[in-house]
Amino acid sequence: MSLEKMLIVIVLGCLMQVSVYFGLLRPAFGISYKWVALSLSSLLSLCSIAYIIFIHNANSFTQNFSLALGILFIFFSYSLISWLVFGICKFFLPNALEFQRLWAIGLSLLACVSIVFALFQALQPPKIYTQNLHLNNLSTPLRVLQLSDLHIGGSYLTSKKLEKIIAQSNALKPDLILLTGDIIDAPSQKVLPQIHLLSQLKAKYGVFYALGNHEYFYDTDNILKEIQKMGIKTLVNENFVLEVDSKPILNLAGVADFNAKKYQKNFPNKHFIYPDLEKTIKELNPSLPSILLSHQPKVIEFLPSPSPFSLILSGHTHGGQIFPFNFLVKIEQPFVKGLYQEKDSYIYINQGTAFWGIPMRLGSECEITLFELN
Repeated sequence: MSLEKMLIVIVLGCLMQVSVYFGLLRPAFGISYKWVALSLSSLLSLCSIAYIIFIHNANSFTQNFSLALGILFIFFSYSLISWLVFGICKFFLPNALEFQRLWAIGLSLLACVSIVFALFQALQPPKIYTQNLHLNNLSTPLRVLQLSDLHIGGSYLTSKKLEKIIAQSNALKPDLILLTGDIIDAPSQKVLPQIHLLSQLKAKYGVFYALGNHEYFYDTDNILKEIQKMGIKTLVNENFVLEVDSKPILNLAGVADFNAKKYQKNFPNKHFIYPDLEKTIKELNPSLPSILLSHQPKVIEFLPSPSPFSLILSGHTHGGQIFPFNFLVKIEQPFVKGLYQEKDSYIYINQGTAFWGIPMRLGSECEITLFELN
């Protein structure tokens, strides 16, 4: 992380600490215990700053700090609510300070309940979301499974949990399994045992994989090679025509991630694979329905209208992961989760089969998506 970004992180962390301290903890603890409140908010802030600075050193040391970031973010969110409500009510209530104390205690307790629930929610098995969609010109019904954002090596996803996700996926007996990026989040050699587990994914017509943005933080080329060794077809700015009984039925296309150029500034000597939608579209068989794997939903902004794709599958957003972060996601991405229709295409955003960094989910769920296409 550059010095400039590091300073921004430190300033933001300190501002969050100030908001949590004055908006929530100090009113709740009272003047007598203000040092307890200050110590708690300072500790959360320091651990959160440390995690963000060292976030791409994927190891248990940095992951342990991620919990502090989640706790701080939830307390920060409730502190903003506290500021807003008290700022309005102090003009109308005769005993405003007593109201602030009770309000801060109530919100602090609610924040603690939210934290426990968010931890519990993140540890639950992925929920299966089913979508029944009609694709024009699809001659053979297909049962398609989408997995996204496993973040192998960069989160708390153990081999045992990964095996359970694979078993859960295989039990649905899909015709196709599509992986929409951020599957690997560590150097390939460090997570080879987990990558090898992906070979256990079973689908009638194969497993297909598109790059996410986190694969770019590491040895992207080696990650692709290891994925291919598992019998998984990688789709990087290319199209694959799926055949059933020697008859072409579907275009399966994948595009590289849209953050490639942005990341190359941080890794000037590394070979980067840029997204090339024009090349990908040219390879399509126009007589067949088409599915595009693109990690980021904002791909829709770069497609012509009408879109040449029947269905676009994305991930990246994690459904916001922790409320109210979903509102911030909307600044960068047109959609956060679920199914939409845009430019004559369906676009579906998976909330992430696992989670990234912070072991919490609030207002979102780990997800496996099953599409019944006809």
